[in-house]
Amino acid sequence: MEKLELYEKVSGQLVNKRKFGFYVSFQEDDPRIADIQRITGRKKVIYFNSMVAKVANRIQGWQGRFLSHGGKVVLIKSVLQSIPLHLLSVVHPPKTVLSQINKIISTFSRGRKPIGIKDTGKLGVIYVIQSKREEQLWWNFRMQNTMLKEYLEAKYCKRSHPMAKRWACDQSYTWKRMMEIKEVVESPIFWRIGVGNVSFWWDNWTGLGALDTLTQPVRASKNTKVKEFIQVENWKIDKLLEILPMNMINTIHGININAMREDSPYWTPESSGIFTCKSSRSLVPTDDIVKRTGIVMPSQCCCCTNHEEETINHLFDYSQIAYGVWSYFCNLGTAGEGGIIRDHLGGMVKTFTDFYGQCSNNVAEAKALLQGVQMCCNLGLLNVVVESDSLLIINIINRMMKTLWRIRLIIEQVWELTKAGNFQFVHTFREGNNTIADQLANIGESTKTQCFFTEVVSLPRQVRASLKFDQEDMPNFRFRPRRNLFAVNDASF
Repeated sequence: MEKLELYEKVSGQLVNKRKFGFYVSFQEDDPRIADIQRITGRKKVIYFNSMVAKVANRIQGWQGRFLSHGGKVVLIKSVLQSIPLHLLSVVHPPKTVLSQINKIISTFSRGRKPIGIKDTGKLGVIYVIQSKREEQLWWNFRMQNTMLKEYLEAKYCKRSHPMAKRWACDQSYTWKRMMEIKEVVESPIFWRIGVGNVSFWWDNWTGLGALDTLTQPVRASKNTKVKEFIQVENWKIDKLLEILPMNMINTIHGININAMREDSPYWTPESSGIFTCKSSRSLVPTDDIVKRTGIVMPSQCCCCTNHEEETINHLFDYSQIAYGVWSYFCNLGTAGEGGIIRDHLGGMVKTFTDFYGQCSNNVAEAKALLQGVQMCCNLGLLNVVVESDSLLIINIINRMMKTLWRIRLIIEQVWELTKAGNFQFVHTFREGNNTIADQLANIGESTKTQCFFTEVVSLPRQVRASLKFDQEDMPNFRFRPRRNLFAVNDASF
């Protein structure tokens, strides 16, 4: 073995000890032969005894303490899961080893099921950790330009997309793990179209999923790129009609194209758009994930009364139960917005109200800011101070925070419009913004229409009164009925 190690060090190559045999002299003693067999043979449970012992010894020190079930859950997730984390990212131990660890953890939690058990054929926290690492491996393979990606694509994906490949018995075990997890990891990845180098059939660039799984088989190349259906940032409708139904073409027609940027992938469960193991939901066997395995079945969301199709995004984001939860915590509901453009003396130039339907407060704030900037550019106003009571949106516009992927397209449009002028984006407290702008937003939400006002006399009476008070430097009152308190602020713009 010293000779092999010396060869590896000098040549820079690693020897796969599992793929070759060995010959020894008949005079060689048994211990030496046993050592070589241990290194070059198959993986055995005994090789992982140290990892199992680490978990058992750590739990042994906790046995004498009075711990609640919640406290044990915290210890299992934060301490025990981290012990085999790095080993499981590169080695796939035998199932017996994983079963031993889960049995130890289950005994520690007083006979209850180990954390993370799901009825999907893989049980226990250790299987969950391993599954998360496999998902991250697929994400890195698809999104990062690494030597590993180049090697795998050259070996297995010379003429086809990775999603079209299937594992064969003569291929590596790492590729097998990636093929098993690819359907689950690929579905939440959404591609924002730029130059159009993404796969037309296999990548999710429409928001509906891979087109190959949604349409009937057609006589067309599966290596087609999206850019083949784009002409000067417009869609080739005639070419799309040859291979897709009309309902899908209507969806594609509403997708914006920006040929000046690269195609951008986003991990939809995470607001930043970057994959994290925490945000992965691969262990939730929703109907859309089951269908991708080839099983044909009816779909009905158990969290809705109108029997909509159960998908991973619908279940967690748009179902009736999810809508109620997110409405409570994230201000999700119907949104209306309003804004006012004033001159340096505080006089009104133009105001607007609009209704955006069901969306989050961040999306509504970003859309209102974009609409106001567009109006200023159309009026020829290029030296503007933009005030908003959303500190998050102002920090994103000023590039002090990362852009949320759901509003990235809106933010990029704002950046593009403001290049031609001197725009300053500043944050104002709600007490300084809760009169005219908030009143216009309430009008937009209640009337559910878009309105523009260019004359003061055409404004609603309440808005007209607030504008007059503001021009005369009258103090602005914000009432808080819950505590019977109010704040007095001088709202000057």
